[in-house]
Amino acid sequence: MARRYTYSRINAAELSRRLNELDMPARDLARCCGASEQRAIDWLSGKEDIPPHIDLLTRLWLKFEPAMDETDAWVDEVCRDQRREG
Repeated sequence: MARRYTYSRINAAELSRRLNELDMPARDLARCCGASEQRAIDWLSGKEDIPPHIDLLTRLWLKFEPAMDETDAWVDEVCRDQRREG
């Protein structure tokens, strides 16, 4: 079945620029969006396409500081580091 919607995507350079502006390392991006750190690194290297929701998240974080605060609170509430609880 063909996809109903297609999305333009940001490239690795744009994602890198946004993360630099946010002072956010790949590890933090991965934690905030439920991806592995390696996947975030692959987005930044151009090895993998960047999902549309990463474009949306980074836009919101840059435009609305409360969005980053809310993301941090949500991640603290729902995210558990399996390596540390092992």
